[in-house]
Amino acid sequence: LPAGISEIADKTFSGCKVLKEINLPQGVTAIGKYAFENCKALTVVELPANVKSIGHSAFYSCAQLEEVVMPEGMESIGEEAFMYAGLKKATIPSTVKTIDAGAFFYCDNIKEIIIPEGVETISEETFYYCLALEKVTIPTSVKTIDASAFLYCVALKDIVIPEGVNTIGESAFENVGTITKVTLPSTLTTIGGWAFQY
Repeated sequence: LPAGISEIADKTFSGCKVLKEINLPQGVTAIGKYAFENCKALTVVELPANVKSIGHSAFYSCAQLEEVVMPEGMESIGEEAFMYAGLKKATIPSTVKTIDAGAFFYCDNIKEIIIPEGVETISEETFYYCLALEKVTIPTSVKTIDASAFLYCVALKDIVIPEGVNTIGESAFENVGTITKVTLPSTLTTIGGWAFQY
């Protein structure tokens, strides 16, 4: 792509099912909504250093997308950004403050997620049906774990909810049948129904 491009607009490459790779210029600062939706053959994406945001469903159903390299300086990951993607690895930059609902919904190959310090809410269904997820690191900045955030993360075994968290929503960890240990903080005031049901 030409060096002068500053944004990948909404639906720019949506449905390009044979697109395998793309080189994004360093001037790009935002990935728009549905920008690479249903790019079934896309395997690796390295986002330029200046990207600040990934839009709603930007990489929705990119089934062969195994890795996304996100730059330090990025601030937000939009709703359902990687829903149904084939991700095996996703390193969330320390600068990200917002991860919207369903961002990694059904990314069933990811084994580990480190949520960066500064994120205050793990939104609804963020990691829903991440079947291979074995380890998640939740920072002390988190105050709320929303409904169904880790629903059907069946490989999770040891869950540490840090001091500072005050709300765990309905079904947040429902059907996580391998849990052997849960550590809850003294700051917790609300646990929703079915939060740890199996």
